[in-house]
Amino acid sequence: MARAIWKGSISFGLVNIPVQLFSAEKPSEQLHFHLLDKKTHTRIHNQRVNEMGQEVPWDEIDHAYEFQKGKYVIVNQKMLEKAAAANYETVEIAKFVPFAQIDPVYLAKPYYLIPTESGLKGYTLLHDILKRTKSAGIATVVIKTREHIAAIIPQDDYLTLIILRYAKELHALKEFAALTPKTKSKLKITPKEIALAEQLVSSMSGKWQPEKYLDNSNELLRKLINADIKKGKAISKKAKTVAKSEKVLDFAELLKKSVAAKEKRKRG
Repeated sequence: MARAIWKGSISFGLVNIPVQLFSAEKPSEQLHFHLLDKKTHTRIHNQRVNEMGQEVPWDEIDHAYEFQKGKYVIVNQKMLEKAAAANYETVEIAKFVPFAQIDPVYLAKPYYLIPTESGLKGYTLLHDILKRTKSAGIATVVIKTREHIAAIIPQDDYLTLIILRYAKELHALKEFAALTPKTKSKLKITPKEIALAEQLVSSMSGKWQPEKYLDNSNELLRKLINADIKKGKAISKKAKTVAKSEKVLDFAELLKKSVAAKEKRKRG
């Protein structure tokens, strides 16, 4: 069972609706790979190393903002919490807009807002109004100490909260105008071509059924890996052997030989 990220409320005007916030995303089912040394099949690890070459554990790492070259201000957890405190555990709706006006490129990450017993009536009322008016509530919400803008929309009998990207996080389409072929404005699409295209779209139209779409490349790769396992192609870590070209030097032996060589030269 999924765990609530926080328990708080939806707020608009004087209305306050107690809710719980849950992530709508499941853990990724993508295959995860390890990095191995080709020669020894030993694991390669990513390490957090400072400029002096020393490994640093997570609990000894600070986040910092560089305001001048080589000069930093430490940004700690208290600062992050203080910056986000005003809207912590509150989904503050600022306005309502037609959902159709929200460009899909702004949609970033989905969450579910689940009502509590005491907030069920207000929750249902907000859900029904949004559904009837085809509107979205544009709100601010804090998740993990960062403030986001979000759209609240009805989905089935529930409310979905979708984190929105800020405008400054996206490239404007006009930036790509220079890359558009100059001949585009001279194209003449005939009524027959439009009719045939509409006929094709109509013949391919149907209900949106997301469960029908599978990550085929991931499943095929999983089958190929399992086939190699069955064929006995799995590998184990190779024994640590030293190739002739990688012979470990015994400095004590070298020094001993050097001293012996010097003594021989003296006697000679």
